[in-house]
Amino acid sequence: MDDLVIALEGTLLASINRDLKKFITRNQNTKFLIVSDYCLDDKFKPNKVASFTIIPYDFDLSEYTKRLQKMAPRDLKRSRKVNESFVEHISEKRIFSVSFVFENLQGLTQGATAVGKDFINPRIDNTISMIKVWIKNQPDQKEYYKSIIKKLIVLKANINSKSPNLNLYRYVVLIPLLAGYLAYLLSKEANAEIVGWFSDRDKIVDAWNGVALDGFALNHNAFCERNGLESSKTKIVMGASSASDKKLWSDEFNRIPDHLAGALASWDMSTNLCTQTKHMRLMEGCFADNDFCAIVKVNIEASNYQFSRVVVTTSN
Repeated sequence: MDDLVIALEGTLLASINRDLKKFITRNQNTKFLIVSDYCLDDKFKPNKVASFTIIPYDFDLSEYTKRLQKMAPRDLKRSRKVNESFVEHISEKRIFSVSFVFENLQGLTQGATAVGKDFINPRIDNTISMIKVWIKNQPDQKEYYKSIIKKLIVLKANINSKSPNLNLYRYVVLIPLLAGYLAYLLSKEANAEIVGWFSDRDKIVDAWNGVALDGFALNHNAFCERNGLESSKTKIVMGASSASDKKLWSDEFNRIPDHLAGALASWDMSTNLCTQTKHMRLMEGCFADNDFCAIVKVNIEASNYQFSRVVVTTSN
């Protein structure tokens, strides 16, 4: 996993972090929301995408929610076209988004000499060992950390079953890793006081008693520890609605990554075309020539980890 983190840091620190610093300088704040949505299971779209949007928490919640509801009353797939005011809002310099396009994730469940449970079990065990150390160092968090260990044991039982869900496991590992790294960057560059991650409804955050949400906190803690920061200086909060919930306060906020993920999922990079006009409008209006709306291709093979920035421009 260290090689994966090194590859991740190489891209995000070298490229995206530079733009994130500009964003932080422009939007002076210490409280942030990270909202995310995904387009991962549509076999008819060329890309599998997870989009994360960072929003400074400097607004009146009720008023901003009403504004978002007016601009985007429905998810992208339920909308015939996109509201121009919403496109303009997403491309404003007060919102920072990173969308990851997943090409190959097999390296999350196999290595050069081990595959499946033989590859995964030691990693779960290492995580449990790390948490046990944290219990000793942070006794006030003992009960919370013990609850995470219980969830990891349930996860490990699935991995060792006759029909483990390896595809879901890959996303449960990777999505909170990415969210946790973005939170770490906010701690590092903005001295963030509070960072909250709020995911849209998805089996990723429902699986194995919601262990992905705990993974967000664990990854933020681990990245801070790895780079000499005190993670306790940033209060980490997280939440998500389950598939059965009809409404969550963050639904309107999640429309931003929903639109980004939906458009990017339909974008054929080889032809520079989208399946629908609404998708192309978002590609041109939000992604193109916008340093604050980044795209990163992710290719995680057994012994080769690559994160590469994709640039979209309207220039000929």
